[in-house]
Amino acid sequence: MALVKVELAGALFIEHQQMSRPADTTYRREGHMSDEWIIETQDLLKKYGEHVALDSVNLKIRPGATGLLGPNGAGKSTLLKTILGLIALTSGGGKVLGHDIATEGTKIRQRIGYMPEYDCLTPNMTAVDQVRYSGELLGMNSQLAVQRAHEVLEYVGLRDQRYREISSFSTGMEQATKLACGLIHDPDLLICDEPTNGLDANSRKFMLDTLFQVVKQGGRSIIMSSHLMDDVERICDRMLMIHKGQVIAQGRIEDLKAIDREIEISVWG
Repeated sequence: MALVKVELAGALFIEHQQMSRPADTTYRREGHMSDEWIIETQDLLKKYGEHVALDSVNLKIRPGATGLLGPNGAGKSTLLKTILGLIALTSGGGKVLGHDIATEGTKIRQRIGYMPEYDCLTPNMTAVDQVRYSGELLGMNSQLAVQRAHEVLEYVGLRDQRYREISSFSTGMEQATKLACGLIHDPDLLICDEPTNGLDANSRKFMLDTLFQVVKQGGRSIIMSSHLMDDVERICDRMLMIHKGQVIAQGRIEDLKAIDREIEISVWG
């Protein structure tokens, strides 16, 4: 048995560049979002045969930035796909932005931007066409989708590369393109699944700086999944930890830091 110790880092000081938010458009959807909770779940259970991927998960997530932390295989991606209404629950339920997870997946996805961990880009498309297409899939008209594609690609640092084919992109540029796809419709909530995976130090810093701007200046809520505590603490003020499909800790990072102990996760391997 290997013992993995997750330690909360000390005080965080970030120096970041000023970045403007993409211009607001009439596409942003109106809808009531509770000041109390943006996500509530009750006893979420997801099984694949005999394997329990999510085990009685109860969440109450406030607006703002929340980190989802856990080792690989802990159930993070399954939880995010459940929140998005992409996979059917075995039992339990919940609401996201006031919409029922089980029956209103389409409405949830219209108000959420999703940056998946897996490869979801089309290699022979240019970046601007890929992002425009993502907008059209969400119901945007072509003219607005093109306009927004240019805006968000500049926002994520790809203005000069927007007409290049994605097959020529580095991993960092691909991740930035996925982020642009998630931002094109100006969502209320952005979900990022391992956004710094595979990035070198410079690309990782730029990605985290951009996400910092999305939250602090863009006024959006974000859920960021990661197995790296440093990344979570840089962006988020709250976190929840998941292991073997169960939530083992959740709360404000500063409150958890005040606990005079380490959080230890025992991982069988």
